[in-house]
Parts: sequence; C-alpha cells; structure tokens
Amino acid sequence: MHTESPHSNPLPEPERCLVCDAPALEEIPGFRLLKRITSDCRPFRAGGRLAVCSGCGAVQKLPDAEWLDDISEIYSRYAAYYQANGDEQVVLDSRTGQIRRRSDVILERLTDSLPLPRTGKALDIGCGSGATLSALSRALPGWQLYGQDLDKRNLPRLAAIPGFEAMFDCAPDEIEGCYDLITLIHSLEHFPSPGTLLTSILDKLSPGGMLLVQVCNTLRNPYDLLIADHLTHYSADTLGLLAENSGFRVSRIETEWVPKELSMIAVNPGQDESGTPCARDAKNGRTSAFVLAQMKWLSEMASTAEAESLDSHFGIFGTSICATWLAGGLGEKVSFFVDEDPSRQGRDYMGKPVLSPAQVPPRSKVYLALVPEIADRVAERLAGFPFQLIHPPELNSGMGS
Repeated sequence: MHTESPHSNPLPEPERCLVCDAPALEEIPGFRLLKRITSDCRPFRAGGRLAVCSGCGAVQKLPDAEWLDDISEIYSRYAAYYQANGDEQVVLDSRTGQIRRRSDVILERLTDSLPLPRTGKALDIGCGSGATLSALSRALPGWQLYGQDLDKRNLPRLAAIPGFEAMFDCAPDEIEGCYDLITLIHSLEHFPSPGTLLTSILDKLSPGGMLLVQVCNTLRNPYDLLIADHLTHYSADTLGLLAENSGFRVSRIETEWVPKELSMIAVNPGQDESGTPCARDAKNGRTSAFVLAQMKWLSEMASTAEAESLDSHFGIFGTSICATWLAGGLGEKVSFFVDEDPSRQGRDYMGKPVLSPAQVPPRSKVYLALVPEIADRVAERLAGFPFQLIHPPELNSGMGS
C-alpha cells in the first residue's frame, strides 16, 4: 500500500464534476496504487482514478474508458450477497440493539417517519436478489412492487415475493409506468451519470411521490473508496446537492438509520418550487486532505493486520468489504472469519471457515475490520469471549459526519 505527495493535482483537461457539473476536479495522487475490491466483495486489482471537486467537495472516480472496462468485467459475474446465498447483510439496529437485515431497518425508519397510503406502486432500481423488495413487501403489504436491474437472472426469486408485479431489465429512463415510491438502495453510486439518472426518475414519480436513497457515507466509511464499481462517494451535502439540482425537494438526510450510511428522502414537488440547491460547505477546501487521510488510514490498517497475523491463530471479523479487502492481502495468514450473521456462519469464505463468535478457538486473535466507532460497539458485544480483539487504528478526519 502506498501514498504519494499530500497534494492533489489539477487534471490536464477540465473534466466535470458528477454532482455540480463544475470543471473543478482535482485528482488524488496515489489512489491508483491501492488494491481495490468489488461491491459484491471480491478482491480486485489496483487502478482507477479518484478526484475531488474543489467547488462542491464531491469525491468521485473518473468514468473513463478504464473504469467502464472495469465495471463491465465486474458485472459480468456479479452476485450480490453470495456469502449468504443472496440474503442481505445485517446491521446493528440502534433502536433495539439487535442484528437485523439492512433493508428492514431502512423501511421501518421510513414508515415511522412519514405517513404512507395503504396502497401504491413502488419501484426498486438495482433490485438484485430482492432484499429491498422483500422488505417493502413486509412494510407495505398492500403495495404493488416492481424491480429493475441489468438482467433477469433473479426473476424466479423476485416472483416469490408477495406483491411483486414485474421486473424491468432496461435502462431506468426506459421503465414504463408511474410510481409513488422509488428506492435506490446502494445503487446510485454505481451509475456513470447520477444526475441524469435522478432526473429520469423524477419523471416517473407521481406528484408528491417519494424517492428513498441509501448510499455509503464517505465521511465515515473509508472502505467505500476501495470499491472499484462505486463511482461517486457521497456526503450528506453532496447527496442533497445532487438531488436538488435534479429537481427534487429534499425532505431529510439521516446519518444514523444505518451506521456509516446516508438515508435520503426526497419528493417530486410537482408544480411547486423545488427549492434552492444545497449550499456548498465551507469544509470543501479540506476534502482532498481528508481523502488522503482516509487512504493513509487504510494503509495503516493493512500494516497492523499484517503484523498481528504473524504470531497467532488469526481471524478477521466480518465477511464484507473491508474484511475481504484485508484477507485478499494477507492470504494464508488468515485462518478463519468471524460473523454474527447466522446465514453466513458454517460456510467457507475465501477458502476459510466462517465461525460464530462462540466457535472461535480460545487465545486466537480476531482483527476488527471496521471503522473505530463500530469496532468499539462490536468489542463491547464480544467482550466475554476468550479471544483477543485487535482494534483498527484511530481515524482522525476532522470533517465531521
């Protein structure tokens, strides 16, 4: 892992920001040397280009020919949540303290926050194996449900979801019909032109219809930078700015519904004024330094994991993005993975067994492949087990949440 000079370089050509459209991108040096990972948790080679907009502060990769080739390769064998046979990952529900499926938590927060009619039509863009559609079916049992994705390989699984009506494998702007709710759960960051996508979605929402977006919070999730097929890396400011510039009125952006993630509710204002675009943040001038600090932290995490793996029976907590990225670099030094999700336990992952915390051999080392705030919460839950927990390095970004 390497980083170069702590200064960003203006790009030789005025490539335009994906969020505010300003020709103000500055490339982050050293990023292309980092090994990456795919969003379906497979190690991926180093490469790609990362930039920051000096105008709005948006962090983004550059959708050049190399990136388009990379995502074509990734999507040709994409399998969401294959570690659990298609079941969505779990998160800690801050209300209950329980481990739950992410989409169930998001939809519960949505229906608790805003009154929704007993019947309606909902469309999930980037529906994958149907995690969000299943959660919609449970949260809104009277609604008709539709999905969109690159192909129909998951159609048999989707068809079994109560309320499911149809699936589209066309581009989002070609989808037929009008909808009362459109969801983009970890989909928006994949699109080469997110503003164009949101503008096309606006035309498919009924007046007053609602858009629900869930993306990684780049201010609290450095791992997001490593995901090769994630193009845009959002903060609350830049996500809101993109939505407002696309014609939506942003109702709220939550940072605590799911740790390390942003949950945005926006509406189609119809004939009403959509409001003014979100103000640019005074922190934008520090964004490049912030991204470089995140890259340095990732390198430190890899180095500490390497050192800890040398003299003990060594495992990694988790089977998602960072755990997979770390394991890809450590290879045979990893003896096992630890996961609290019962649907992932008892399987092999990357050629190693996935254990429950109770199955970890005594005196083993378990590296918490998490950001520090979440590592601390996990450590509290696992404090009674007879193995050693290794915490990640401190992460001091100075950028807030």
